[in-house]
Amino acid sequence: MILIENQEILREQFPLLWDAIKNYQPDAKDQSVTLEEGKNGWPTLVVEQEGKKNYLHSKYDPVQEAERFVAQLEGVEEYQHVFFYGVGLGYHVEAFAQKYPNLKITLYEPNIEAFIHLLATRSLKKLPLKRLNQIYVETSPAVLDILLKDFTDFLDDKVFFVSLPSYERVFSEHFKGFSQVFREILFNKKTSLNVNYGFEKRWTVNSLTNFNDILFSPGIFEKKPLFSGRPAIIAAAGPSLSEDFDQLRYIKEKGLAYIFAVGSAINALVNNGIEPDAVCAHDPSPLCIKVFEGVIDQSKDNFPLIFGSSIGYEVVQQYRGPKLNMIINQDTFSQYCLRHKDGSSPEIMHDAPTIALVTLELLFKLGCNPIILAGQNLSYKNLRPYADGIHYEHVPEVVDDAFIKKCILVDDVNGGKVYTTKIFDNMRRQMEAYIKCFQGIEIINTTKGGARIEGAPFEPIDQVIANRLPKQRVVEKDWYKASDLSYDSEYLFIKYRKLQAARKDAQKQLANLQEQLRVMERLVKQANENQLLQKIEKFDKELKQLLKNDYYLVLIKPMERTGLELLAKKINDIKFEGDPVRKGRKIVKNFGDLISRFQNDVSAIDDLFISLEKVIAEYAGSSGQG
Repeated sequence: MILIENQEILREQFPLLWDAIKNYQPDAKDQSVTLEEGKNGWPTLVVEQEGKKNYLHSKYDPVQEAERFVAQLEGVEEYQHVFFYGVGLGYHVEAFAQKYPNLKITLYEPNIEAFIHLLATRSLKKLPLKRLNQIYVETSPAVLDILLKDFTDFLDDKVFFVSLPSYERVFSEHFKGFSQVFREILFNKKTSLNVNYGFEKRWTVNSLTNFNDILFSPGIFEKKPLFSGRPAIIAAAGPSLSEDFDQLRYIKEKGLAYIFAVGSAINALVNNGIEPDAVCAHDPSPLCIKVFEGVIDQSKDNFPLIFGSSIGYEVVQQYRGPKLNMIINQDTFSQYCLRHKDGSSPEIMHDAPTIALVTLELLFKLGCNPIILAGQNLSYKNLRPYADGIHYEHVPEVVDDAFIKKCILVDDVNGGKVYTTKIFDNMRRQMEAYIKCFQGIEIINTTKGGARIEGAPFEPIDQVIANRLPKQRVVEKDWYKASDLSYDSEYLFIKYRKLQAARKDAQKQLANLQEQLRVMERLVKQANENQLLQKIEKFDKELKQLLKNDYYLVLIKPMERTGLELLAKKINDIKFEGDPVRKGRKIVKNFGDLISRFQNDVSAIDDLFISLEKVIAEYAGSSGQG
């Protein structure tokens, strides 16, 4: 039976955990963890496996064992946060908290029975509750990913990972699976933060700069009837693409399937005499133009470019061929301002780490069937990173042994093994996740020697031509020719005017917040609690007004994703601070730089935003609605 004081602690400090376990009723037949009194009277936990007793703590002196375990941990001082895998009865957590009194602590218990024994026998007050960030308990295997994602979503410290050796031994299979999921989620979180930090401002700047081309180019989804039910090929830049040049040339000449080039594949195809039906691109980086420099310099950019609306504006400005747009979810401005003349909203594409994933979603939404992958190696066949015809000064044509030693081996399409990197392997997993979502569409992988992609069975491209592609032309010539302008210019004007008014309000609100922070900083130094409380209340009201402002929501907030995410992790600490001086100090520290960055963001995009008034007026005149 759970101790009353433990129930109260869980209700008050960890209510979600309490809701998850309060009605737990162990099945006597399936109990795997039992409580046993140790030789010196301290309780310990026992797991019986194959008739053998396995102790999660010493059966002689678990306290001394815990102290020895903590003593051998090294390098702890470099961290701000410790994550414990395996709590048991908490002896090692208590010993750790005594030795390191300043670190935040998160507990992860994979066995709910062990946690129930802890609640029934030992007081949670023995744990460092003030520094206890969270307690996670697996109530079923299905919650593992959810719990770890919750942990990483609110993580901004350097984490020291501690696993109890007895848990590694007794629950070895679980620990192995847990470790893999933990590494993947941390890797994805780090990647996401890096991407947001690197591109959060570019996404907005690109979207505003590209808006003229977005308005005056057809949306790709206007062409959906031309693609529905027809085969399409995604040609990626992997080394195996070189083996398919002859077949791709034949498919192009006969018009048997639409060929969409992604990334550097455009150079491989063009340099080998194959003009794709379109090239797709969405990378917000200014380096994206590097992929197109070859075809632009050779004046071979006369095929359609399907561009994501938040793509690096350099590509849209320099590409001379036909252009079609797709609205990317990172482009908050277009989503806010655009509506079709029939009142419908534009189709929104999801941003993704690779253009191959974006194109896969695009072809699915266009109704292409089957979708055929070519050159999608996601690995290093014959130690080559790219297909023939792709050359970059900073990338060797063949990787060396030192590089391969850092690689991992994964299954290839033929049941063998192939070298890949963690980044490529993560891309493969993401592609598999996408494919699982795309019901009713057949996806075929023709990549010889590429990494195996679950959900996309391998079939050589010559067999695909013989058995899967039609015998007559299905590709419409000049399919990309411009349609009538489709966006509602009256609606666009109304939304733009609304943003213009919101921009003026936002500038005033930011100036007021900045002034209040300056006064608050002075009052903190004076320890003037009464005036501080008044100023904090006024700051809070003004901040709430800003957070409802359309200009902030559409243009400023997306430019500060990383800062806002990090601030979100500290909000509760600020909100529940009872001392006015400490609360004021925390507000000044955490909001001061952010408000300044908001003001800088407004200044950075001001000219771009103002210039759009002329663009919108021109569009209204061209569409006959002005």
